[in-house]
Amino acid sequence: MESTDKDAPATRMAQSLGLDHGELERRKAFLEFTGRDAALLAELAVQLGGSIDDALDEFYDHLARFPEMRDILDRDPEHLQGLKQRQRQHFRELATGPHDDAFVMRRLRVGRVHHRVGLAPAWYMGGYAKYLRAHLPSLWSAAAGDIPWFMQALDALHKIVFLDITLVLEAYFESDRAALESARRRLQRAQEAARLAVWEWDVDDGRVRWSETAASLFARGDAGMPDDRTSLLALLDPRDAADAEAALARALSDGQGLYVEFRVSARPGAWLSASGRVERDAAGRARRIVGVIQDISERREREAMLRAQEGKFRALMDNAADGMLIADADGRVIDWNQRFAELYGDEAPLTDRDLASFHPEPERQRVAAALAAAGQARGRLVSGSLLCAGHEPVPVEVSFTRIQWLNESLVLAVYRDLSERSRTEAELRKLGRALQQAHDAVMITDRRGRIEFVNTSFERETGYTQREVLGRTPRLLKSGRHDPEFYQRLWDTLSRGEVFRESFINRRKDGSLYHEAKLITPLRDGDGGITHFVSTGRDISRRMEMERRLQRLAYQDALTGLPNRTSLLERLEVALTDANERGTPLALLYLDLDQFKGINDTMGHAAGDSVLKHVARRLRRETRGADTVARMGGDEFAVIVTGANRDAVAHLGERLLRVISEPFLLEGRGIYPMGSIGIAVYPQDGTTVTSLLKHADTAMYRAKRRGGGQEFFAPQMNESVSSQFTLENELRRAVSKHEFRLAFQPQVSLVDGRIRGAEVLLRWRSPSLGEVSPARFMPVLEANGVIVQLGEWVIRMACRALRDWRAEGFDLPRIAINVAPVQLEADGFVEMVRRELAEAGLVPADLEIEVVETSLMSDFEAISASLRELRDLGVALALDDFGTGFSALSYLRRLPVTVVKVDREFVQKAPSEPADASLVEAIIAVGDRFELEVVGEGAETAEQVAFLRESGCQTVQGFYFARPMEAAAFREFLAGNGAGVSLEALGDGGR
Repeated sequence: MESTDKDAPATRMAQSLGLDHGELERRKAFLEFTGRDAALLAELAVQLGGSIDDALDEFYDHLARFPEMRDILDRDPEHLQGLKQRQRQHFRELATGPHDDAFVMRRLRVGRVHHRVGLAPAWYMGGYAKYLRAHLPSLWSAAAGDIPWFMQALDALHKIVFLDITLVLEAYFESDRAALESARRRLQRAQEAARLAVWEWDVDDGRVRWSETAASLFARGDAGMPDDRTSLLALLDPRDAADAEAALARALSDGQGLYVEFRVSARPGAWLSASGRVERDAAGRARRIVGVIQDISERREREAMLRAQEGKFRALMDNAADGMLIADADGRVIDWNQRFAELYGDEAPLTDRDLASFHPEPERQRVAAALAAAGQARGRLVSGSLLCAGHEPVPVEVSFTRIQWLNESLVLAVYRDLSERSRTEAELRKLGRALQQAHDAVMITDRRGRIEFVNTSFERETGYTQREVLGRTPRLLKSGRHDPEFYQRLWDTLSRGEVFRESFINRRKDGSLYHEAKLITPLRDGDGGITHFVSTGRDISRRMEMERRLQRLAYQDALTGLPNRTSLLERLEVALTDANERGTPLALLYLDLDQFKGINDTMGHAAGDSVLKHVARRLRRETRGADTVARMGGDEFAVIVTGANRDAVAHLGERLLRVISEPFLLEGRGIYPMGSIGIAVYPQDGTTVTSLLKHADTAMYRAKRRGGGQEFFAPQMNESVSSQFTLENELRRAVSKHEFRLAFQPQVSLVDGRIRGAEVLLRWRSPSLGEVSPARFMPVLEANGVIVQLGEWVIRMACRALRDWRAEGFDLPRIAINVAPVQLEADGFVEMVRRELAEAGLVPADLEIEVVETSLMSDFEAISASLRELRDLGVALALDDFGTGFSALSYLRRLPVTVVKVDREFVQKAPSEPADASLVEAIIAVGDRFELEVVGEGAETAEQVAFLRESGCQTVQGFYFARPMEAAAFREFLAGNGAGVSLEALGDGGR
């Protein structure tokens, strides 16, 4: 549809409604308004013309009877006449036409005008009713009794009226919609400008509805706002979500309305407030909450700034050395600080007091003048008096300054007590003496850095006298050890008026360097300008040296000088990174000294330390400079080897074991250190520090269990660890299930063949593992401490067995029980032995306690103490496996043993090996010399027994006479050999 500028609003409306020419024709077709209808209306135009004016006048008279319409019609009579004229013209055009696009535009304009003047649709429809009723007489007159013609004319008139009504009402409603949309846009713009959004929460369905601006407040973008409370609370900062939910609950319960402030997770630093009122139904039940969300970030920021400013100002007031008053522009007191109250001598409120009233009458005029001058410059009463409550006036110096606070002009009055000046001057003199006598070196320079003062400590620390440095700059102490950036940072800090604190390396007058912890403080005058710099310093050279030593100690083993565990871990991390980048091999060797604790216990810790230092020197000597040798702690060392293949690493390990085992003299005695080495290789055995250490340690323990040497890590070692874990669990279960049993092996006298006693042995058959060797399970029992509980059971059952056999008439002198070091170290062990003997009706001499010589190296002092208590009790003590330990003769001298047992290895080899024969004979001779009974263990042949007999050994134990037997079988053995076993078959033994 073509249009002019005047028609532009109507054109936009037609476009919005889709009213183009095609739509107009479709509407006519729907109404069945044809060309014949238009022609018929045109013929009637003359007849209808006279009734239009009557209908229009009647219509407006009818409207005027209603107050709300009368107010509209009476606003502008001239405009009303124009409105009637246009309505009259329109009513004529309904008949005359043409009913084209221009007709549509005119009807839309009419609808907009009616909407603008406030003519409601109901009143508008009334006008058409009047129009139709007014034409009925004219139509009937024109029909002249022709009813079909009358019906056709009335139908045509109805059609064009309905088309007209539709167009005008659509224009009216579109104007309504546009007005609402405009209002909505204005409201949205207002909300956006005010940074707020409207929200409504329906309590019944739990849904939350939002205005369009809400999404931007919550930084939701295109995601929109959630419509449920849980999702909404999830948008809040977690610190505020609980408070928001509590506020919502309070609003629902007390009906006092909602207000809460909170932060939003998606907008760091932003604050919003939610306010609303609760709407309730007639029963008082909350139905909905309607409110607004507003961005209060700026307000919160202003409040924070204001609180900070108030806090600073209050801190300034409270910490000021002078009395302060704040007054309004008229000189009325608003606030004061504690110092002023102290000067005035009264804690009573001073609010609204006149500033001048604090001064004597003669001074009040000068106070008023100073107050008036405070707006241009600071006024000052050089000499004045403060009238005080309850005591004489105080001489003061008062300054007045005009300040602005929260857009209000105020006066700050500062009162300085001049009576303190003399005391201050005395304090300054005292301070001068303190500076002169201070332990720290003090130097004062002017703002250009020229030295004005140094104290005696400065002279003592630097070697310069005061006369030599006055007028010079601190550059005379410059050592050259600090770069230009250091001094730039120093002057940047001082120029800002801040304290500079740093450690300096300075040069004394004699050229020597020293470390000084220095503090440089700018001094300001009354106007805040920097006038001087005060430097205090202390010689910290000793402390720095100590810190360097501590640093070395943190990464260096104090005893050997080797890198310590911390240092090795860091170096290994670096070595692994380098090996990974270069693709080169790397190995970690973990070394442990065997039986080192025995050296400590028998020879003392000083001897042990000496051994460790010897070993460290040998390890360092045999490795390359690129390798790292470290002491991991105790008697453990580690070596990082880089760039060497497996064969080279194996060769190095053998060489290290060889060199550490070379004997050396210590306190006149030969020491033969031995070691075990575990090796883990990167990358196959591990790619991290932790994995390499773990696997090297596992391999080392495998080597140690095999009697020393070196072992490369293998995956099955982990399986061995797993097997060990299984064994430990099975052993704990076996103790609780009483799966262990005792076996007894007789000890036979080689003098007369009588049964001298029996050694008690422990046996175990596991339901899952079968019969398990004591060599396998005993070390585990000792390591995890279970042997303590189990050992008590062994002693109890063995004592009862001896009691029962004796009750049956068997003459068995005693039983021998082997105990572990951990049992001897346990609290109450000796008391437990005493108790079990007493409960079985035995005496201490009926029991022999055996200890393995090598086990004494764990904690010799504690073990020997328990052994002495047992001997004092009367229990016999036997040293088992004699000759296999570190220093056997030392034990004979230091321990209260009564029996030595020759190790089975020596006994079995003695008949065929001269060295072993000599060793056995020597042990028997030593036993004879010390008046000890000697028992030969493990004798399996007549030849071995004969050798022992001929060598003077009193007692023998072994398979030759009997294997270990359980209690019932051992009873049968006693029954068959009550008088002793025959020694005739031995003859001379055939040596």
